[in-house]
Amino acid sequence: MSAIDVSNLIAEIQDQLIGVNGALPFMTPDRIAQLPSYIQDISYFQLLGTLAQMNPTDPTVRFPYMTTEVGGNPIQIEGQANPDNIFNFVFTQPDGTYVIHFAPGSGTVDFNITSQYDFSPSNVNSPPGNGLQLADLTPNSDGSYTITVSPIPTEGNWIDSDGATGIWIRDTVHDWTASPGALTIERTDIAPSDPLYTPLSDSDVATLLGRIADELPEHNLNSQVFYTPPPNLPTPDNGVIPFIPTNINGGLPGQFMSFGNFNLEPGQALILKAPEIDATYYNIQLSDPVGRLLPFQYSQTSLNDIQSFQATDGNTYYVISATNPGVPNWLDTGGLGSGGIFLRIQGPEGPIPSDPLQAEVVPVGDIRDYLPADTPVVTPEEFAAQLELRAFSLDNLLSLSKDSSWITTNLQIDDIKAAIGSGTFDQLFGTQDSYVSLAERFTDIFDPSTAIQNIISNPLGSMSAVVQALPQAFKEVEYSLILAMARGARALAETLQSIDNGMSSGNSVELFSALAQPFAAPDGLASVFAQTIFDPGTSITAGLLNARDAIQFALVTGVHDTPDLWQLATAAQESLAQIAAMASHDFAMGMDLVDQLLGF
Repeated sequence: MSAIDVSNLIAEIQDQLIGVNGALPFMTPDRIAQLPSYIQDISYFQLLGTLAQMNPTDPTVRFPYMTTEVGGNPIQIEGQANPDNIFNFVFTQPDGTYVIHFAPGSGTVDFNITSQYDFSPSNVNSPPGNGLQLADLTPNSDGSYTITVSPIPTEGNWIDSDGATGIWIRDTVHDWTASPGALTIERTDIAPSDPLYTPLSDSDVATLLGRIADELPEHNLNSQVFYTPPPNLPTPDNGVIPFIPTNINGGLPGQFMSFGNFNLEPGQALILKAPEIDATYYNIQLSDPVGRLLPFQYSQTSLNDIQSFQATDGNTYYVISATNPGVPNWLDTGGLGSGGIFLRIQGPEGPIPSDPLQAEVVPVGDIRDYLPADTPVVTPEEFAAQLELRAFSLDNLLSLSKDSSWITTNLQIDDIKAAIGSGTFDQLFGTQDSYVSLAERFTDIFDPSTAIQNIISNPLGSMSAVVQALPQAFKEVEYSLILAMARGARALAETLQSIDNGMSSGNSVELFSALAQPFAAPDGLASVFAQTIFDPGTSITAGLLNARDAIQFALVTGVHDTPDLWQLATAAQESLAQIAAMASHDFAMGMDLVDQLLGF
């Protein structure tokens, strides 16, 4: 079967699974409405997971996905993914040795690694095995950590992976304006994979999609729809259960969770009253009726311990509703009448609340009658500023955690789109929603007034913030340039091969077709040029805007102390050295990619 034939088969299977899920006894109209996009989401994870397994020395999928574009909410993953986590899902071999190096970021509040049994692209909700938390780890002399995951004991930080097929890594960042940790993963018991990127022919794409078609029904059976409440655990409408341990179905050992549902009529709000919680970290988040986290970048659908407002009586009052009531801790249902509520506690340092949180449904218009009298007002302007900070903060976190797999993953996705068509790809695997277009990003600048104020009031501090952001900004431009070079080399090689075939055939029609290929083919040179300039996520234009945003974000949120000139010079020297090292390594990788694609 061709790649197009297999893509049609996947579409048929997806339709069948929507019907199977929709016939479940606990399905409601609200749940059924979410099923088409839900099936797309589990298909997309399966695609990225299968691609990751093609790189045996670093078979990793990051979530939010490395392919996430600025300007839209990330594509969702099944399950109650924590929006405060940078996840790395590693598909491992039971006999493999994996060395993980982690340097905590300024925003890292917790870090967890667990081995996973029966983990695969079609079984995300696998049972956890052995694990380590940040508090369990012995640091290196520089404050970083090295962890070995293997079936054979080693000295230092070690996790027994005997029989495991996966590793889950969570970097929990509760201050989104800070930086995540720096993470590398390497399989050390085999030689590094070569080449860096394996082009996918039509036959390769057909094989890849065939595996997805074969495994998608199993993935659906293992998915969130079948194991979250309902039907396994009873959950109250407009309330939550008491906290319980989460070390089930892929949950984090040592964590506690509470969950329930909201089911509200128009004009109603649900108030949850949470007592003071003594813990390293906790959060609350809303999900849609099939258990996916609601879009969380451009809407306030989650809050963590430092994002929440604590009332003077020591309690925290969360308000769940479809409309903004103008009070702290509003959680936006996005217009949904029903959905899920999920709370988690990590690193408890005091007693876990034994009773469920107090819950009450009230009229939105009377919300202040049910809150402490001194609850502050959150004006529309103040809330808009909160959302702006939230959106740009997440973009910055994802930019900081981006690595060179962004390049190779996009090249592989290009190959798949060339084989089945971009429209078919989007139909099967979904797309991000769009809040800010590439054109709008030119004028969508984060809080320019604060940046200007910081420059005027603290010029040395502002220079220091910019200097520290330069490696991140350089990386954004560099990666987009390398991707453009690789795409151009691939298109040029295909064009030259087509022309050579046309000349060898002696057929003038075939030769003319080969000469027209750069302009007519969907992956030809003309298309690559347009992609390089106009693609909202991967173009050089997007890379330059990402670099601008990195510097602007630093000017708004990173200006604190005033360094002296010596400190500033030292910081500049360190940043330039980091940029030089990145340029040397990454452009060498880029030239290797170009040589490989041109056949040199």
